[in-house]
Amino acid sequence: MDKKTWWVFGDTSEYAGHIINRLEQNDNTVVERFNRSNTDYSNPAGFLDDIENKELPDRIFFNANIQANDFDYGKPIVDQYETYRAWLEQFQIGFWFKLNLLEYLKDKMNGVFIFSSSGIALDQTINKDCKLYRLLRASELQLMYTYHGHDNFVVCGACVSDMTNETKEHYASIVAQHMIEDRFKLNGIYTIFNDGNTEPHMVFKPRGWVEIGSTSR
Repeated sequence: MDKKTWWVFGDTSEYAGHIINRLEQNDNTVVERFNRSNTDYSNPAGFLDDIENKELPDRIFFNANIQANDFDYGKPIVDQYETYRAWLEQFQIGFWFKLNLLEYLKDKMNGVFIFSSSGIALDQTINKDCKLYRLLRASELQLMYTYHGHDNFVVCGACVSDMTNETKEHYASIVAQHMIEDRFKLNGIYTIFNDGNTEPHMVFKPRGWVEIGSTSR
């Protein structure tokens, strides 16, 4: 396995810390760490100026949490405009940063960009009470699809949506091992599959879980 260089966004979370530790234990090198203490996500132009003379890494893990609360689904949505407005404000900041970062990288980076994301946007008949969260993850999925086809540049996502505090380190080790073995090859969502019958493992998720189940029977 070739050893890779990494940039990590959102490195201060416990989950990201577990991944970084696993990468470094396997001779991968995290050369840059970006978080709110050194990165203004509301100013992508300034950030791109700052990295202009930096050597780009082999891989990027984007774990930055730029989002606000979803609706309270115990209340009418029509009464929650302020929640929507606050969510939209954060969404605009986050999407604008991600879009401009990928636009900058697409012709410069030969490697893999991995969002810490979710495959929930692919699910058609389940997980309905998280409309704003679905929209957030759908926007990342569309970025993965939009930048498909650029030579030697893969944009994908790693989903750990059913992760708990108890499984966090184990799930992080699964994602990290997928990274170390260089198995993020396709534009789209990779997710940890855990049906209780097999050990949790990472798979590519081309469709929603219900749709996958209906076609496999």
